[in-house]
This record gives sequence, C-alpha cells and structure tokens, in this order.
Amino acid sequence: MDGWRNKGADLAAEDDGERMCAVGQRRWLRHRRRRTCATPTEPRNSSFLDRTLPSPTSRPLNNTASLQLVAMLRVGLRLATVGGCAAAAAAISKQSTNLKLDLDDATAFDVKESVRLAMAPGISAKCLATPQGKPCDPSKAEKPCKGLVTFLMLPDDMCEITYRVEGLTPGKHGFHIHEFADFSKGCLSAGPHYNPFGKNHGAPWDEDRHVGDLGNIEADESGVATGKLVDHLVKLHGPTSVIGRSVMVHADEDDLGKGDNSDPITRPPVNGKCSKVTGNAGARVACGEIVLA
Repeated sequence: MDGWRNKGADLAAEDDGERMCAVGQRRWLRHRRRRTCATPTEPRNSSFLDRTLPSPTSRPLNNTASLQLVAMLRVGLRLATVGGCAAAAAAISKQSTNLKLDLDDATAFDVKESVRLAMAPGISAKCLATPQGKPCDPSKAEKPCKGLVTFLMLPDDMCEITYRVEGLTPGKHGFHIHEFADFSKGCLSAGPHYNPFGKNHGAPWDEDRHVGDLGNIEADESGVATGKLVDHLVKLHGPTSVIGRSVMVHADEDDLGKGDNSDPITRPPVNGKCSKVTGNAGARVACGEIVLA
C-alpha cells in the first residue's frame, strides 16, 4: 500500500502545475461568461484576474483553443510568480514550446516574453509601443506601427533589450529611449532622447552618446523587426533608471551622429540637420511607457 501511496504522490506532484493552471483557466472562463452576460451599461466588475493580469483578448487569436491556452498560461504565470511555485512555472514552460502552433506571432512573442521575464532572476520591464492615438504621419503607413520591447537586468549590470515591432517600412529605423512618457500629443510630447549626462547623440558603442541611444532596428520585407541587444548604460534601477520613460521607434534610419549637423540649435530640431541631437531619424511612429514587468 505504501508503494501505491508514494506513486500517487509522485503523480500528484508531477501534475501540480498543470492542475493549478487548469483551475485558473476555469476561473477565468467563468469570469468571461459573467462579462458576456452583462448589459452594455452595466459597470465592469474588477476581478482578481483583471487587477493582476493583462487581458488575453487584447490581440486577435486564431481560435478558441488559443484563447484558452493564453488564459491558462497567464493564470499559471501569475501563480508561479506570486506563489513561487516551481511546478506551475515548469508547466508554463512546457506549454510555451507549442505557442507558434496556436497563436499569431505577436501574441506568441508577448506570452513567451512574459514567461521568460517572470522566471528570470533580474529586474525586468516592458513597453508596449503604439502611435498613442496620434501617429505623426499616418499617410506613410498601411497599418499602425506597434510592438513590444522588454528589458532585463543581467548579473553583470548590463541590460538586455528584446523587441518585436511590426507595421514598419522595410529597412532601418531609429530606436531610442526618450525622456518622458507624456503622450498628450501622441509620441511628439515624449521629449528628447534620455540624456542625463549631457552628451551628444551617438551610436550605442560610442563613449559620447545619450543613455537613450540604442541605434537602429531593421524591419524585413513584411515590416517586422525582431532582435535583441545588450547595453551598458540603460538601467532599471538607480538615479538614471529608465522606468517611467519611453521607448521610441522612428520612421527613418538613425545616422548615429555621423550625418549633417549644420543646425543643432533650433528647437524643435530640424530633421536632416541635427545629427548630434537626434540622429536625423525622422518622424516618431510608435512609442510607449517603460514599466516594471
């Protein structure tokens, strides 16, 4: 009998993460049914999931199975991070290997980054970049530029920055951190590059550069830019933390401070003549606040 009891205990421990995720999934589905039955004028109740987790329906999904998978992953992720449950985290990791079969690329990137940051030991942050309702030049884009950027402090105090941005024109685009997360006038009100040390604009590898100078990201023929970089000046802690500031994606390529700088004084800067200020990176097509993950 002891052998059967031990075997049962092992099986229960093995399935612990999946069972907790399933319980969270059922809870979320009950919550969704209550919201569906509410009248248009009925105020939305704030449940545990609404207060703690991003909505799985914020992006289009391919089918009902995808919706349920995202719900399960997000609930399980919350249990793993708040409760410190290794079994739940392991269950999420196992499920996330099949995300590409069920989700569109943007949603898969979002969920995978959420899992990765939750399981990483360092401080992490994220930024959802969009035109903030007021694109600089909507005539030049077939669809709005949007994307997700994540930040993770590494053990050597370097910052790993991972991004996926879509809706771009093919080619290189300036990629910066700006001083403010003020979007009252769309991305135009986010201020200049974050520059706490009073430096000139430059390349990420230059000594004379802004903290917010992250160079360029490059979009493929479908308008999607994905990648990762590691920077020594970007911090998520201390007096020069970028938390509460903004990520900015530009319409044009950043010349990295090597272009025309014939008019570095005029404000707002004159694009094409202020290389040491903006990198002549052109219009601001997407931006968003950097918040702790």
